[in-house]
Amino acid sequence: MTGYWFVFYKLQERVYCFIPTHITYWEDFVQYDYLFGFVTASKLIFVLFKVYFDQSSFDVYLIDWERPKAQ
Repeated sequence: MTGYWFVFYKLQERVYCFIPTHITYWEDFVQYDYLFGFVTASKLIFVLFKVYFDQSSFDVYLIDWERPKAQ
């Protein structure tokens, strides 16, 4: 892929990049925006759960102040 972009930009006199127009973008590529949003939201939820359940912890210490009874 890197070689393709190198040839595409460096070995041509004119660079042609086929960017979709505004109309064709909404017809053809809008599902990728929804997918990107879904993946981003899923990753955010994963990170929040990871921080909350795996990386956050606390210790509870119970101290018994009573003296043992003499027998």
